[in-house]
Amino acid sequence: MKHYLALIRKADFTDLFKYGSLHINNDMKTDFQCPVEELPEHPELFRALSYYANSFDNAFAYLIIHYIKESSKGLSNDVYIEELQHIYPLDYESKNNLEFSFDERIRIEEPLWSDSVLELQKRMMINECKKGAQNIHKIIGFDKSDFNCEDFVTDDIIKEIVDELYEDRRPNGKISIWAYLLRYERHDYYPQNILGCFMDMVNIACNRRAMQEVSENAINNTAIFKLMDSFRYPDPKFDDIYNAICTDESVKGFSSMVDQYESRIDFIKTATLFRFLRDRYSEDFIYEPNLIDSCKKYGEEFELATYLLGIVMGHMHTYDCLYEKLPLSIFKEKIIPKEPIVDSLPEQEEKQPETEQAIEDSNPASDETTKEPEELQESAEGVQDGVILESRINTLIDSPSVNDPVADKDADSVPHDPSNKPMRTLPSFPFMMVKTKKDGSPYQNCKPVKITSYEKFFEYEKKDGGKWKIQRKEKKQADIFDQN
Repeated sequence: MKHYLALIRKADFTDLFKYGSLHINNDMKTDFQCPVEELPEHPELFRALSYYANSFDNAFAYLIIHYIKESSKGLSNDVYIEELQHIYPLDYESKNNLEFSFDERIRIEEPLWSDSVLELQKRMMINECKKGAQNIHKIIGFDKSDFNCEDFVTDDIIKEIVDELYEDRRPNGKISIWAYLLRYERHDYYPQNILGCFMDMVNIACNRRAMQEVSENAINNTAIFKLMDSFRYPDPKFDDIYNAICTDESVKGFSSMVDQYESRIDFIKTATLFRFLRDRYSEDFIYEPNLIDSCKKYGEEFELATYLLGIVMGHMHTYDCLYEKLPLSIFKEKIIPKEPIVDSLPEQEEKQPETEQAIEDSNPASDETTKEPEELQESAEGVQDGVILESRINTLIDSPSVNDPVADKDADSVPHDPSNKPMRTLPSFPFMMVKTKKDGSPYQNCKPVKITSYEKFFEYEKKDGGKWKIQRKEKKQADIFDQN
């Protein structure tokens, strides 16, 4: 009779308890010789169990089972419920979750290696960071580049920032300036444009010099910060600010200080580009070819900035864009509309094309459907969502199409007017929408919303009666990198 430990998913234990048997992964089981009471003294057993474990968000996704096996009763990785001796959670939080989830008769033991589980989570986080960087480089096309970003952002630097996250501490001491950059958070009221990104870079360099994080008050009297203040005007350009830093005699001391911490590449340019990208993609990464092309002129500094962005975003916030860009072979084929689809709203009402006028003449709309979105919201009571939504979509999309293949395919899911008025062409997905006030101006600090399906489009329409405007982000900010 031999004793085994196996690492299985919580859902697998549910099947084992329900059906009485389970075939487990041979790579995630091990036998042991020591008494059960001495298991906590052998963390190497946990490393053997978890070496091939898939990534998980929460520790209660897995648990460890102890079972005994007679040689005459099947294979060692065929487990029967009567062979189970103990159930071990990975940590104390998981213990509470399992006790609440499982049958109340089931006994959950104390965790064996809670410290080792924390180390496993850190290793998974490091892999998550590196995978995010690889994803973004594949999306942009840097994956075949000869430039090695890992020479600058090493595994030790990534481990340092992950340790800080899990131990809830801020960067300090003589660590790499890249660690200060990756862990930086803006707390001061810097401009919400490219100038603010340069100010972030200055703050990061001063943090490294002080070997701790400092506020704007500690650096606003320096020559470099006074130079930054001189660019406080609408729409400053990246190249103008960068060239001023490189040529102004009063700030040469700042450039020399930065070179002491990183001289192999232009840290000023790299850090500023990274801060711009990080502000732009605060949630999920979106591929914007116009913006990417305008930034590629910055060469290796931009390539390293995108690598840094992937590290902080991780795989979870980059994989969707990667799958869309590849695309995956398991994805459905995209349906290309017969008619071109507009990607922005006209600034003012324009004369309708003759085809659209003919359609409207043959299908006169009722007073209710010709109201503005704000009026529709006020009179929405007692009217079906479908009628309201179609009217509001018609005011948003300025491209008519009677025989729209997308609309035909999704006729059951897209609301339509009972009067059989032809549906205008819906926008291609994904696209960005931003909420605006009644006068058409955007709300302050309003982040664009990524819409990826009709369902999401209608969900936003139903939840809020506000007016939405389609917005192409690359058209809005890509020009900050243009040279005069």
